[in-house]
Amino acid sequence: MIGLARSSMQYRAVEQNDDELRLAMIRLAKSHGRYGYRKVAELLRVEGWHVNHMA
Repeated sequence: MIGLARSSMQYRAVEQNDDELRLAMIRLAKSHGRYGYRKVAELLRVEGWHVNHMA
């Protein structure tokens, strides 16, 4: 239609600032030293953070 190959048009993700989430993770990891990533992720969800399903 406009003379461009489909492969030349790429999705560009918007960068997100995750500093607050990172600080919350560090805070929880320090206060619960023996918790793993799954438990820390669950605590983040309880606090209202949106955490990836892979964690």
